[in-house]
Amino acid sequence: MKTKSIGIALAFAAIVLLTGEKAGAENAFNRLVLQKAELERQFGVKGVECFPFLENYAKGQPALVRDCLAGVETLRQALAEVPDADIQTVGISSRFLKTAGFHTVLVPWNASKDEVADFLRRKTPPEEQKRFLEEIRSLKKPLQEQLGERPLYCSQRISNDQCLLGYQTLAAAMSQVPRKETKWPEIVIDGPGIVAENPNLLELAFNSSAEEMRRTLFQTDPMEKWSKRKKTYDLVQERHGDVFRAGLQLPNFFCSMDLAAEECLQGAANLSEAGKDKTLRDKLWGRATVHRFNTGILNDFDVTVRFDLPPAEIVRFFSAKPSKDESQKTVTLAEDLETRAKGNRAGLRAVCDLIDLRSALCVQGLSAFIEFLKTHRDYRAASPWSELMFVDGDQLGRVNFALNSPFRDRYIYADANGGPEELAEHLRNFSSQTNASSDKK
Repeated sequence: MKTKSIGIALAFAAIVLLTGEKAGAENAFNRLVLQKAELERQFGVKGVECFPFLENYAKGQPALVRDCLAGVETLRQALAEVPDADIQTVGISSRFLKTAGFHTVLVPWNASKDEVADFLRRKTPPEEQKRFLEEIRSLKKPLQEQLGERPLYCSQRISNDQCLLGYQTLAAAMSQVPRKETKWPEIVIDGPGIVAENPNLLELAFNSSAEEMRRTLFQTDPMEKWSKRKKTYDLVQERHGDVFRAGLQLPNFFCSMDLAAEECLQGAANLSEAGKDKTLRDKLWGRATVHRFNTGILNDFDVTVRFDLPPAEIVRFFSAKPSKDESQKTVTLAEDLETRAKGNRAGLRAVCDLIDLRSALCVQGLSAFIEFLKTHRDYRAASPWSELMFVDGDQLGRVNFALNSPFRDRYIYADANGGPEELAEHLRNFSSQTNASSDKK
C-alpha cells in the first residue's frame, strides 16, 4: 500500500510540473462548457458545435477550441441584445450564414458583437417562414414518393435558398424519369465536395445540374462506393500488411471517406515506412485513420495521421505515445485513483471519458481532483451535479460531445489537460455554497 501511495504522489508531482506553466490561466474548454450552459439557460440554445468545417485543421485543435470559445462569447453578447432571435443550434466556424431552417446559424469565431447582433435582427417574418416551408414540402413529398420513401433532407451546412435550389433541381431531374427507386438508403442535399463517412448516405451538391443529380442517383451504387474502398484496402494490405501486422501490430487501418484512393495509399505508405522504426514498435496500436487535415494521438491506442505527413515526421510525432509498459502502469494508476476518489464529501463521482482519452490524461485529471478534495474540505457540489467527467479538451470531437451530451444536466465536464488550480476554478461554479471555502492542508 505504501508503494502505491508513493506512485500516486510521484504521478501528481510530475503533473504539477507539466501544468505549472499555465496554472491559473483560463481553460478554454472549461470556460466553453460554462458559456454553453448560459446560452442554454438564457436563450434556449440547445446545441453548439465547434468548427463543423475543417479546412482550418492545420491550425491545431487547441487553437480551434479557443477560437470556438471566442465565437460563443461573442454570440452570447449579441443574443443579450437580440434575445428573441429564437436560435436553437449554433455552429462556430469560419463561415457565416443562416443555414437550412430558421433556428440554426453559423457564426464565424472572429465576428464582432455588432455584426452578429445585426445579423440576428434580420429575422425572417413568420409569414415568409411558412411560405418557404410549404414550398419545400410541395417539392419534397412527391420526390420521396418517387424515390421509394427514402429519407431526404438538406444539410444544415447550406442556406435556405441553397436547400430550395437543390430540391428544385432534383425535381427537374426526376421529371425526366418514371417512378424508380434508387439504391441509396438515404439522400442529403449538401455543399459541393462534401463526402460523408456513412457509405450508405448519398450526397447531392445543391448546385449540381439536373443531369448530374439524375446520373448520381441511378448510376451509382452504395456497394460500388464500398467496393472501391475495399480494393484500396486490399492494396494496402498487400503492400504494407507485413509491417502493420508484424511490426506495429496494428489491427485496424482506415482512411477518411473524403480521401481519394491515391491519397489513402500515400498515407499507408508513409505510415508503413515510419513503422519500420523501432521507436514506434514498442507502442500500443489499435486503429490508425489516415486523415486529410489532422494528425493526433486520440488515446493509448488510436491515432489519426495526415495523409501527406512524411515518415520521419510520423516517427517524431508518435514517439510521444507511451510504451506498452508505461501505458499499463498509467491504466493501473488511473484505476487506483478513481477508487481513491470514491465516496468523497464533495458528492461527486469522478470518472474519465471512455472515448479518446489517454490514460496519462486520466491520471492527470483524477490527481488534480484528489488534490482539490484535500484543499477544499468544505466543498459540496450543488444538486443535481453528481458526476465529474474528465475529457480531452483539446480534441474537437470530445469538446462537441461535452457541449451537447444528454447527461449535461448532472455531469460536470472538465478538461483533463488542466491543472489543480484550473479545476478548482471550474468546480467553484458548481458549488452548493456562495463562496466555496478553502482549507489549507
